[in-house]
Amino acid sequence: MDGFQELQLDVKKALNDDFQKGSIDIIEMMSALYICGQTRTEEELREAISLFSDNYSALSYLLSKEKGEERADFETDIQDVVSRMLKDDPLRATEVAKFIEGKEITIDQLVAQFPEVEKYLN
Repeated sequence: MDGFQELQLDVKKALNDDFQKGSIDIIEMMSALYICGQTRTEEELREAISLFSDNYSALSYLLSKEKGEERADFETDIQDVVSRMLKDDPLRATEVAKFIEGKEITIDQLVAQFPEVEKYLN
């Protein structure tokens, strides 16, 4: 199953959870399912989820769960990069660690600030 299909399944489960809890009615659930069903790509589906996330708690949770997973992956990658950098340049590795501490940054932002990080990725 590809990412788009998995996300579709997650959306259906999330909407069903809201329906089962009574936080949305059948018409709201069917409306959201219809609009999400009209999407053809994962990106379109993510946009639809974002549109509905304010009104559907399960979809909001789905978005926050994904962001948490992305952040965990980022942190794992960064720990790996910093540990490999420590062997070559401990001072620079410390600078990188201090730079990212407590910040919500992307790999691209980190590489822009510290170009040498790129050689330690993957």
